[in-house]
Order: sequence, then C-alpha cells, then structure tokens
Amino acid sequence: MTFQHPNSEPTGPAAGWYPDPVTGVGMRWWDGTAWTDHTTLGRPSEPGVADQSDHRPDGGLSAPGSWLGSSFRLVAKRAGHLFPLLVLLSLVPGIPVTIAFYFALKDVVLVAKPSWQSNELESISIEGFDAARLAPVIIALVVSLMASLMLSIATTLQVSRAADAQPERWETSLRRSLTRWPRVLGITILVGVIFALVSALFVAVCAVAAFLFPWALVLAVPAGVAGLLALGVRLSLATTAAA
Repeated sequence: MTFQHPNSEPTGPAAGWYPDPVTGVGMRWWDGTAWTDHTTLGRPSEPGVADQSDHRPDGGLSAPGSWLGSSFRLVAKRAGHLFPLLVLLSLVPGIPVTIAFYFALKDVVLVAKPSWQSNELESISIEGFDAARLAPVIIALVVSLMASLMLSIATTLQVSRAADAQPERWETSLRRSLTRWPRVLGITILVGVIFALVSALFVAVCAVAAFLFPWALVLAVPAGVAGLLALGVRLSLATTAAA
C-alpha cells in the first residue's frame, strides 16, 4: 500500500492506523484524506484497523505488551544515538570513580584478633585508612551522579522526540541536557522530599493505628502501600516531565 507524503495532495484508503511514513517508527493515524499528528508506538495486527489495545486519537491507552514491545523497537532504532550518550555519560564518568576508590582503599587492611579463650573473634579493626583520601571519591561520585542525571535527561529527550516524529541527534540531546539538569535536579530533590514526608506520615499513622485500633492495620497497610506506589509513580513522572 502506497501513501503520498503528508505535505502532498491527500489521497488514500479508509481511515486507520498505518506504518508511520514520516519517522518509520510506530504507526500514524490516516483520517481518510490526510495524515494527522496522532502517532502511537503500537502496531495493530492489520493496517487500517485500529486495534482496541492501541493508542487512538480519542485518548485511549495501549495495552502494556503493545507499548513495551514498541518501546524496545524504538530504542533499537535509536541505538546509534543512545549508545554514544551511554558511553559519555555512564562509562566514562565511572572510570574516575573506580580509580578514586582504588587509591582510597588500596592500603586498607582489615585486622581480626582472635580470642585465646574461645573460638570467637575478640576484635576487628581497620588499619591504613586515611580519611583525606575520601575527598577524591566524593568528588568523583558527585560528578558521576550529575552525569547519570544528564544521561536520564538525554535519553528521555531522544525517546520522546522520536515518538513525536521529531528525532534529533545525540549531540543535540547532550547539549539540551546541559541546560536542563539544574531544573531536573531541583524537581528530583523536591520529589524525594515529598515522598519521604508522605512515607513518614504513613508510618506514623500506622503506628498510631496499631496502638489504638490494631484491627485497622488490616486495611491501612495495603491501602497505604498502594497509595505510596501511586504517589511514587506520579512524582516520578514529574521528573520526566521536567526533562
């Protein structure tokens, strides 16, 4: 089946999902006269037939198996741009971390002193440890964490832009991650604080319920765990949205 380019005179078959001629990834909705902006990573079983498990312009969500498989296909298609980001922002920062840990721990010796009166150890001590050597380790870890944050931002940009039919090169995603990491870092810290406070409140409520109404834990614990999971997912989406 042949389609004309989206900018050409619209002709074609009935409305439905068809392989995206713009990006070559996933499907794009043909309204019967022209291509629309509605895309999906899902792949209906028959072209032109909107599978109920796929994302449609009416806002329906795809089945997990559909978008998971399509996500793998998208990642495979963008592997040439994701791999350089992985090397630069994950493997390269890991080298100084390894070197710093080596020099900080290379002279450390664990000394175990056995007891002469029993088969148990009398004491265990650490010798050769120099706290001053931890400074390079901390610096290397901070740099590595910042690089990991940038990797998360850059890969999010790669996948989201490709899914929106606007793929970009890895250099562009890397450059954009340099300008966005302060905002994402702030959102991440805020998300962590909110989640920690809500978790502490949940534990406190459970403790009070256990003291006053022990039977209430039967309902409070599963409901609270489900609520924390939902909160964690929603707050994590805030970090992705910031990226």
